[in-house]
Amino acid sequence: MRIHEKGNLICGIRDNNMRRKEEGKQILLKDFGIKIEIDLRDPDRNTGTPFANEVEYYPIPIPKGTKIIRFDNFEEIYKKVFNLISQADKKHILLYCHAG
Repeated sequence: MRIHEKGNLICGIRDNNMRRKEEGKQILLKDFGIKIEIDLRDPDRNTGTPFANEVEYYPIPIPKGTKIIRFDNFEEIYKKVFNLISQADKKHILLYCHAG
């Protein structure tokens, strides 16, 4: 597991078990104080289910393989993501995509 903290935004949790196992949930909730979960995975991998009931969950799927056209075709989606990220000083965020 790699965890990088930039202010109150936590990125780089590649281990799916971190969100599934009870110990991982407690670390995310209690140690990191996660209040918002943003799931950027493809629609087929985006479960629509938060890792814990205590968090605000935002399934915002961005299809993989769209890197070249990503900002042109998904501008409104990225606005929503960056708007949520702007709240990180008030509500800590767990943000992840297919790559982690």
